[in-house]
Formats: sequence, C-alpha cells, structure tokens
Amino acid sequence: MEAFYCRREAQRSSGTPGVSFGTTPGDISPFLYLDPKGGTLRGYTSVPNIDHRVADFFAVADDYRIETMKFTDTHYEEFISQGYTILNDALPEEKCVAIAQGLRSCIAPWDDIKDNLPEHRSAMQGFPFPSLALNRFFVEPDLVAFVQRLFGSENIQYRPGYSIARYPGEKVGSNQGWHIDNGNNSLLPESEDWRYGQVVVWYFPEPVEREQGALCIIPKPHENDLDHVIPLTGPGNTMAIFNNYLWHSGSDFTVDYGQRYSHAGMYGLSEFCAWEGLCHFTMSGRNAAFKELIGTLTAREREIMRFPAAGHPYYTTKTLELLEQQYPGWNARCEYTAAH
Repeated sequence: MEAFYCRREAQRSSGTPGVSFGTTPGDISPFLYLDPKGGTLRGYTSVPNIDHRVADFFAVADDYRIETMKFTDTHYEEFISQGYTILNDALPEEKCVAIAQGLRSCIAPWDDIKDNLPEHRSAMQGFPFPSLALNRFFVEPDLVAFVQRLFGSENIQYRPGYSIARYPGEKVGSNQGWHIDNGNNSLLPESEDWRYGQVVVWYFPEPVEREQGALCIIPKPHENDLDHVIPLTGPGNTMAIFNNYLWHSGSDFTVDYGQRYSHAGMYGLSEFCAWEGLCHFTMSGRNAAFKELIGTLTAREREIMRFPAAGHPYYTTKTLELLEQQYPGWNARCEYTAAH
C-alpha cells in the first residue's frame, strides 16, 4: 500500500478543522501520520512509510486518535471501590518495546552493572526522561481519558514521578515499609475525598516475579491490613493505577538475577496543583528532551503539562514566535492564534 500523510488545516468557516491528504510529504508540512497499530496522529519532520489508507485516518474536531488502551467500566468501578485497578496488555506491542528500550537506555540493566553495583541496589531517572517514548506515555489519549473519568473532570495535570530499576539485593521492602504517598507529595493530610489526592500510574514493561522486589498494594477497604496484600506480579506490559491514599510498599529483591523496571507518574486536578506534587518541572523549559516532547503535543495535551490553554491572552504574535523558537512545532496544528 501507499503511505498517506495528512495536515490539519486552519479553521473552516463552519468552525470544523480540515485535513489535507497526500501520498508524499511534499509541501504537506507540518504534517501528521498515524501509527499503524493505533495512537495519536503526530507531527514529524521526517516520516517513515505508513501502511494505511486515507480511510484509516479520521479527524473529529480536535480529536485525532484511535483507542489503544482497553479500559472498561469494570476498571473504573474497581478503582472507585478498591482504590486501584490493573490493566493487562496495556499498550500496543511496539509502544511497550519502545518504553522498555527507553528505560534500558537511561537506567542500566542488571547484567551491565552487576560487577559495579550501586550502593542502594537501585537506580532512577526523573522527568523529563531522555526518551520521547517515556515522556509521551503520560499523554497517551486513553490513559488521560480514563484518569479524567476517575476525577470527573477534563482539567487534570501531570505530576512527575520516576523511572526506577531495582536490582538483586535491594531491601526497599524492609527499609521503606508500608506507606501512603500522601506524606511525600502533598502539603495536606489525607482527605475522605480521594480527589484531593492524586492518581498514581505504575507501568511495568517487562515481567515481574514476586521475588524481584515486586510492588505490593492493599485494597483501600482494608487500609493497612497485611492479611490482604496483593503483589503486582505477572507479565510485562501491565499497568497499575491507584490513588495516593492506598497503602503500598516495595518488597525485597531476593533472587540473584534480573531487574524490575517501572515507569511511574501521577495526575491531579489542575485546581489543586498548588499543594501537590512529588517533583516539578518548570525548570525544564530549555531541556532538550522536554522541548522535543512539547513540540509534538496538541494544545490540549500541553495543558496537562501546565501550559496555558489555546485562547489564553498570553498568546500574542511575539510570544507565539518565541514559543516556536523554544519548542519547534509549537503551532504546527494551527491551534493557537494571537490575542493581539
């Protein structure tokens, strides 16, 4: 099949965005392409061959996506009643592989460091991550939509976490113990309304055995009753989502092989950002990986990353020029207009 490329046009008089299609990038620049196995249409400066027909592209207003994560009402109901839910086969295979490779590129696997062990038998990498796949994970459309449903609001923001590798001999279970995350990422004590807290996401791209320092949780109705511990073990490409009032703990890494990789972050309501957050990233505006990420995002995705919404009076001819310089591709979709 031929590859097809498309570009979002400016607003039509009807108020509906248009899309141009072609079989070569040509002058369709900036342009978008659709990942063959699903995902968001992305802006690129060079494009691989995409085995899709025009009919496989669709655009409804500002929403360019097809479903990639299979969240159901059962996942929603489990989170609300139990404080957590688990999604297996969370991502298309190529995205899972990209995240696994991204983690290994910034945090060494066990076989690479076993002769020169880190003191604490673990390593971590904070946001912005040096891999676009790791950074874009937190704006995956179906993940964002599910978190919005949990909060009952579209106005959510990303709260950075860490990518972590745990290695044989680590004692995080013994040393850290059972806890809720509210103590280290909020200024406020736990509320009866969990929405004053945050939604925590842990993604495990590779299989996790019980003895490999598995993360353990206790369903919310049981609080910190250790008779109800659930270890998060099983196949790779698994995602755990829970609220930060849930009791949980790492466990000791007691086998002598492998590593346990995780990729984690949080979300909270935008209006609560003043008192929440384990880490912040307002110092990252000149970070190359962050600039690359922001340049690929839609206006709505940038709101999740704490940027002003399209239509905000901050956006003037001058500031839009400066944003394009700082984040190449900023207005590739023609979503921003100058206030004056």
